[in-house]
Amino acid sequence: MSATGIQILSFENFTAFETHLRLLKSKYNDAITKYEETLGFVLRDNKPVAQKSQQQQQRWAEEMQEALAVSDPKNRSMNAKDDNKKMFGTKDKDKHDGSVGEWVALEPMSVFVGPKNKGLAELYFDTINMLRENMGRITLALSICQAVKAKAALSGNTSLVVSFVNDIPTKVLLRPSDASLAKKYTMSFSFAVPSMPPAPQSVK
Repeated sequence: MSATGIQILSFENFTAFETHLRLLKSKYNDAITKYEETLGFVLRDNKPVAQKSQQQQQRWAEEMQEALAVSDPKNRSMNAKDDNKKMFGTKDKDKHDGSVGEWVALEPMSVFVGPKNKGLAELYFDTINMLRENMGRITLALSICQAVKAKAALSGNTSLVVSFVNDIPTKVLLRPSDASLAKKYTMSFSFAVPSMPPAPQSVK
């Protein structure tokens, strides 16, 4: 993946493009495996927290929730009590339920205040789902590439220029390779990778 997540790459032929896509699939598969292993550790981590430490964490969470509610421009016209009810649930519930924790939308991000393991588990669930979705789109692009390769075979050697967004090929320009430039024609077109269905949401 490029530093910006957006790049344009050139490939001498379809084989080079297919090799690149397969390497991307392998990279995503490895990442998914590692994140799933870490998620397993997070879900199995049930170490008890000392009562004093739990109380300190709860006070910190309540103070952070109030600070976030005040800092959200959408909620500045509301009082702090109403903010907390709408964004985090009632504080009375928070004091009696150590598992409470929610994501708060602060565009362009979401911020979580609550039990560490709950937030971590959701982070890993969402990341794994996004990685799977991207890997599915790369697989789809690979199958499209193979189909286009078969259709373009009769036109001689073909090179490719491909735009990528977050490792996903979005448009492919076909053109005659150097060995084919003697021919008196060119062939170029682009295709867009269809959108995949939304990834399943993690159970919260």
